[in-house]
Amino acid sequence: MKDITPKFRNFIHKTSSFLSKHSTTLYFSLFLAVLFSCSWLSQKTSYEKRLNQVKNENLLLVKAVDDYELALKQYEKWSGEQIEMIKKQGQVIQKYEDTLQYAKDALEDQSRLIKDLINYLKKINHWPPKEARPIPEQPNRSWAIYKKEN
Repeated sequence: MKDITPKFRNFIHKTSSFLSKHSTTLYFSLFLAVLFSCSWLSQKTSYEKRLNQVKNENLLLVKAVDDYELALKQYEKWSGEQIEMIKKQGQVIQKYEDTLQYAKDALEDQSRLIKDLINYLKKINHWPPKEARPIPEQPNRSWAIYKKEN
């Protein structure tokens, strides 16, 4: 144990003399080490900050894609239902158009028949009629009755 203490003292003495001789280099080296450590730490934090921004943007994009897919599914469902409704409405409209065309054809036939009757009555000199036709009283259709005033 006695051998270790002088060796340790000798080591400390040599180290302190070395540090004394090269103190400027030592301080400059420590300064550069601190400077490069700060620079490395700054780059590391900016890298982590940018990495977090990219992760946040990625999460926002994933959420936007999920929202888009959900909206697309709802649109497809709604679109399919709407297409079916439009087809049914088209069928109903076609039925109404067919009914209207049938009624139009019937009115044209009646109009032709009335014109033919009027022409026939003109031909036999019974047009215009001499006396007005009597209209029976119908209380439920009083709004449609035309009464000729004398």
